Amino acid sequence: MPHLSFNRDAATQLGPVRGRFASRAASLTALLIGSTALTAVSPVLISPARAGTPVWIGTVSSDWFINGNWNPSGVPNAADAVTIDTTSPNAAVINGGAAAAASLVVGLGVGGTLQVLQGGSLSATTTEIGSATGIHGAITVDGVGSALSAGTLAAGMDGIGQLTVSNGGQVSSSGGAYLGYYGGSSGTASVDGAGSTWINTGVLTVGNAGTGALTITNGGLVTSTGAINIGNSIGASGRVLVDGAGSSLGLTSNANLTIGGAGNGTLTITNGGAVADVNGFVGTAVGATGSVVVDGVGSSWMTANAFFLGYSGRGTLTITNGGTVVSAAAAIGGTIGGSGGSAVIDGIGSSWTVNTLFVGMNTLGSLAIMHGGSLTNINMGIGQGSGSNGSVTVDGAGSSWTNLVNISIGDQGTGSLTIANGGTVSANGQLWIARLAGSIGNLNIGAAPGSVAVAPGSLTAATVQFGAGTGAINFNHTSSNYLFSPDIVGNGAVSQLSGTTILTGNDTYTGPTTISGGSLWVNGTIASSTTSVNTGGTLGGTGIVGDTTVNGGILAPGNNSIGTLTVAGNLVLTTAATYMVEVSGASASKTVVSGSAQLAGTLVVNMTGRVATTTTYVIATSSNTTGTFSSISISNPADARNARVTQSGNNELLTLDPGLLSPSLPGFANINQKNVAAGIDNALLAGGSMTSGFNKLFNATGQNLLNGLTQASGEVATGAQQGTFNAMGQFLNAMLDPFFGGRNDSGAPAGGVSHYAEGGAATRTNAGRDAYAAIDKARAGETFAQRWSVWAAGYGGAQTTDGNAVIGSNTTTSRIAGVAAGADYQLSPNTLVGFALGGGGTSFGVANGLGSGSSDLFQAGVYARHTMGNAYVAGALAYGWQDVTTDRTVTIAGVDHLRARFDANALSGRLEGGYRYATPWMGITPYAAAQFTTLYLPRYGEQAISGANTFALNYAGRDVTAARGELGLRADRSYALETALLTLRGRAAWAHDVNPDRAISATFQTLPGASFVVNGAAQAHNAALLTGAAELKWLNGWSAAATFEGEFSSVTRSYAGKGIARYQW
Repeated sequence: MPHLSFNRDAATQLGPVRGRFASRAASLTALLIGSTALTAVSPVLISPARAGTPVWIGTVSSDWFINGNWNPSGVPNAADAVTIDTTSPNAAVINGGAAAAASLVVGLGVGGTLQVLQGGSLSATTTEIGSATGIHGAITVDGVGSALSAGTLAAGMDGIGQLTVSNGGQVSSSGGAYLGYYGGSSGTASVDGAGSTWINTGVLTVGNAGTGALTITNGGLVTSTGAINIGNSIGASGRVLVDGAGSSLGLTSNANLTIGGAGNGTLTITNGGAVADVNGFVGTAVGATGSVVVDGVGSSWMTANAFFLGYSGRGTLTITNGGTVVSAAAAIGGTIGGSGGSAVIDGIGSSWTVNTLFVGMNTLGSLAIMHGGSLTNINMGIGQGSGSNGSVTVDGAGSSWTNLVNISIGDQGTGSLTIANGGTVSANGQLWIARLAGSIGNLNIGAAPGSVAVAPGSLTAATVQFGAGTGAINFNHTSSNYLFSPDIVGNGAVSQLSGTTILTGNDTYTGPTTISGGSLWVNGTIASSTTSVNTGGTLGGTGIVGDTTVNGGILAPGNNSIGTLTVAGNLVLTTAATYMVEVSGASASKTVVSGSAQLAGTLVVNMTGRVATTTTYVIATSSNTTGTFSSISISNPADARNARVTQSGNNELLTLDPGLLSPSLPGFANINQKNVAAGIDNALLAGGSMTSGFNKLFNATGQNLLNGLTQASGEVATGAQQGTFNAMGQFLNAMLDPFFGGRNDSGAPAGGVSHYAEGGAATRTNAGRDAYAAIDKARAGETFAQRWSVWAAGYGGAQTTDGNAVIGSNTTTSRIAGVAAGADYQLSPNTLVGFALGGGGTSFGVANGLGSGSSDLFQAGVYARHTMGNAYVAGALAYGWQDVTTDRTVTIAGVDHLRARFDANALSGRLEGGYRYATPWMGITPYAAAQFTTLYLPRYGEQAISGANTFALNYAGRDVTAARGELGLRADRSYALETALLTLRGRAAWAHDVNPDRAISATFQTLPGASFVVNGAAQAHNAALLTGAAELKWLNGWSAAATFEGEFSSVTRSYAGKGIARYQW
């Protein structure tokens, strides 16, 4: 069949010519005649005479090869123009066998379908599916061996056409194929399954002027020797999907693959599908749009020569989820204004391999590599042609662009390359920026100027070469130590906007260097560039810079450390400038200026180590220095103070005195910590020199500093005081305790009912007297016979006193254990005197690992008691001697075990008076007492048992007196046993301490003059005293007693017990 013109309404359409076997009117007339005949005549009566235009009526069955299914009756042959326009009563089916037609129309006035099954075949020179407007037609070729040789094929000529090839079916179209030929039409084709093929030897157009869709799935194959057009004409829309492993679309000649010729075209390759062509155009004509998506592992698009994204229209390419694209060359951004293209390589495994790539060929082009995508090419131009504008972004960890030769950013047009968030770019050759005159090129590390800074990516290149255009490198990132090592040459600008950038190359570029934010550390050389440091920017490093003006930023030689920066030219510090020098110990950073230096602004001394003694540093040198700094500040007053600047010859000198510790204390420091810091400061102010170990305190901050001061305070020395007071108090109580040995026998005994007495009023009144009479009946007539008694006692106890967060004291625990023995002599029935000796030991500890101690003690005392009827008065005086040892470990500058050993003396006294009331139930004795203990502490010092003695202390001698008064009530009740008298006693009292504080003065041995007062855990002023006791007194003169005592206050919990045995004669 000849190529005939597919003309419509005298408007020339893209594509081949269309032939009609008869006019559209003649076909419709034949169809109507056939329908009328069907309604009037039985199919077997239809005349066998052939009119050359058989129409399917399906009267007998669905079998193509039954004469009665056609009007006129008879199976069509290769010379007939066949029309299928009904599915009722039966749709047409070629079920095996070979059929032929000169032309085939499926769906002309009503709609029709044709199935080719079971190895059947049909050949025609032209095939139309859905020929008339709004009319549906469908052809299905299903099964191995089933075939359609369609000649020139149009699915959706004016109507709605559908071609389905499945399960190994085969379609061939030798004169070209069209899906959606005329405007308003819709044509679809599906090639599904392994072995299913559509071989086209002409042009394949999906969406010629209407809407077309081609789906290739599950191993289907479509090939074309002619061009493949998707979205061919203005207003057309074409979609192609190649989905699944083995599914493929390919061009087998040098013809082009066009996606969006003059309309809208999309190509989607997913799940391992493949497309291969020689040349590709995406968004070809003005106003056209084209889109290609390559999605999934194994999905690929291979172009043997080159493809264009946005040739004269708009084109996009998306490679994602492991898809791959390979091409010999590619251009993103087309030929005329308004056109443009963009490409995205997104995800791990997603890749594009291309020899030569232009982004912004002549118009707009962009490329984004993200989330681990990769691009590999040989040569690259961004903003290639005059008037073009291209941009490339490599963003994200794992995202990479590998260039085997050169990269040009702004070759003749405008180009930009942004490397961010861990993306990497490498060029084995040069990276050009603004290569030719009139071009503009920008290399952005992190983000472009004006955008929010992000993490940088990395660039590997031997040289970054500025060309004859306007080029710039912009560092706008968030890294604190970004290293940029390529050499920078040519005439271009470098801008530091955010982050810290370190230049290490031998840079010879001659454009300006501007620092407006972040820090630029020059550890190589930029001597040929003029540098300006603006507000918010910092220039530092140990390399060489050219003429430098600090307008409002910071000049800080070194890399945040001690170092020397060289200015090969002149240096100007304006009044808004800051000059920051690092100082550590005996070293300081400095700037060496080969020309003149004009000084102004603020000098900031950034201390990174402590100044041990008054030290002078050279902080700048020049051939001629003018001006001076208007103010000086020190970053850490703990390291240095009293900064002053002088000039000597060509040198600018800075002199510092050792710093003080107190200014570094946090606002929540406690009193002890402040005292220690002030003591150290006082020594320094007096000219003292510290050992190196103290620097650990000065270098510490916050809680670490406070913990160090607490360790250094030596609070454990205060623990010996409370242990001594407790031990002396127990000894006094053992001598004077009225509970024992008849010392409370003032007046009549208490009344009460014993376990052996009868009840009744008389018994309750006289039971106590009778009990004493029973015990003493053998001596009822004696007057004053017993004069001596001896006794022995053992006692022990423990006390915990809470620390005070404001004062800085820590919880202290003390324990005592001792024995005492004494003798009484009854001078008269009312007066008793005696003496006692004792010995024992104490131990104490301070919480939070601040140390512990112990002591051995000896005690001696005298006492006396006198009764006056029911009243009594008693007093005692005691002396104590102690051998005290303290241990503590300091870990401020190592591990130092410090020990002190010393002797101390104590003197104690107690005076008590009371009046006993006898009641029918018990004896009640209100009493008052006063007690004191004075501890005579000598001067003593610590020694280092291991480690160093850096923080060893000398403690000042001190006399510490603890005085207290008591008001209380004692009670007793006696019970007569068969051979003894049992007496139960109790006490409740209020005690008031006059001096509850526990403090001591100390001085560091290695820093004379560093004296301070450290406060230990203090007692409360007021406490409650509780006592319970039991005594057994036998007729033979022996008695024994036991007592348990408690002392309680808001900060103290004390428990003690003692036992006494006594013999009287």
